[in-house]
Amino acid sequence: MSNQELRATLSHLKKIRVKADELVLQQGEPEESLYFVISGELVKSRADSENENYDVVQFLIPNDHFGNDYPCEVKSAAPYQIRAASESELLKISKNDFLTICRDHPNLKNGLKKLVKDQLIPEDIKPEKFSRKTSRRHHAIYLSLDIFHPEPGRQPISVKGFSSDISLGGACVII
Repeated sequence: MSNQELRATLSHLKKIRVKADELVLQQGEPEESLYFVISGELVKSRADSENENYDVVQFLIPNDHFGNDYPCEVKSAAPYQIRAASESELLKISKNDFLTICRDHPNLKNGLKKLVKDQLIPEDIKPEKFSRKTSRRHHAIYLSLDIFHPEPGRQPISVKGFSSDISLGGACVII
């Protein structure tokens, strides 16, 4: 992205914050904006018409995006809903603003095509660098750890504290 393209795009982006469990996009609403995930995790799900349950389609993490992004000119209703799984920050740009920028900077549309192509790779064959299969939650859990010295006869170090940044794939402990 050139400096001119970046400046033109940044002037139209709006930073929004959503709380955990907040609905960002309702299924059936018109998709009038593109969203880029800066932080947090969101859940993309589709309603099951028979029992009105939502089936998870994808977890969206930083560097992912959503919105009926290509072709931008086509107006359509959202075939899915997006709900925040954790506090999240997003960048939002209206499709009209994006199309206006693309008229002045046609390479942006080509960049969007490449971005969409990478995200359309099915999860089961997508390289690991594209997705993280964990679900982050910020819950404090009380921990009591004993760290044993490798030399026999030395006293263990006992540490007590609360966890931070728990995920299904691991934990970061701040004491």
